[in-house]
Amino acid sequence: MQPHIIAMTVIDEPGVLTKISGLFTRRGFNIDTITVGKTETPDVSRITISLKCNDKTLEQLEKQLNKMIDIIKVINVTNNSIIRELCLVTVNIKDENSRSELVAYTKILPAKIVDMNHKNLTIEFMDEPVKIDEFLERSGPSA
Repeated sequence: MQPHIIAMTVIDEPGVLTKISGLFTRRGFNIDTITVGKTETPDVSRITISLKCNDKTLEQLEKQLNKMIDIIKVINVTNNSIIRELCLVTVNIKDENSRSELVAYTKILPAKIVDMNHKNLTIEFMDEPVKIDEFLERSGPSA
């Protein structure tokens, strides 16, 4: 099972996303992430889906998606993608030393503090999934 990313342009009308997710459900495919947004073309949206499957399953899925009336185009963008995740984490602060350590750590990473009070620190971090996992490991025990 490999991670794959499929992007599709669809007609922007109610129920399209439900039809697409229904196809995944009926076929037993699990969606890891899904993102929907408008395009520069009126009445057209872009749906990006990530999932884990083998190449044969992916080929079958692409064929089934291409048969759907509401879908304009399906593209496998797995090899042309930069993958980033957004993580918002609130950390309880035990003492001033912990606070200073976390503030210093966020300065060396592409992270920023979005909220802070005497008990908590909320950090926004966007990076590769592996680096976010490392950040969560690092920030958990130190606070």
